[in-house]
Amino acid sequence: MLLSKSGNNKRGQEPITGRPADDLPPEIEDAKKTIGGLARTDEDLLGWILFPQTMEKYLKMKYAVDANASA
Repeated sequence: MLLSKSGNNKRGQEPITGRPADDLPPEIEDAKKTIGGLARTDEDLLGWILFPQTMEKYLKMKYAVDANASA
């Protein structure tokens, strides 16, 4: 990270020292509850987190689940 030679940070903020993702709330457990048993692998779950509508249709087709049943 580059800082100005004067040591002044933009708008008086402290520089980020950790990973930005460390400040995000965990979403995996909420996603597991929402998708239920439709996501049978970690890859299924991650795909659903990224593309929920598309993956829900795909997973129903992949596992031959009735399209009219709720996940």
